[in-house]
Amino acid sequence: QNTKVTISLSSESVAYFKEAAKKIIRQLLDEYVSHQKSANKALHAVPPKTTVFSVW
Repeated sequence: QNTKVTISLSSESVAYFKEAAKKIIRQLLDEYVSHQKSANKALHAVPPKTTVFSVW
């Protein structure tokens, strides 16, 4: 269930929250990308190659 809320803010408050939201969103996206890169590295990790030598 959703509830709609309407509030009046000063233009100074709106400007402050816009800047704060930009910083939060950037940080969130940076953390998301970092997490995804780590997950992809683990998912696509190549097992070490082994070399077998035969002596005749």
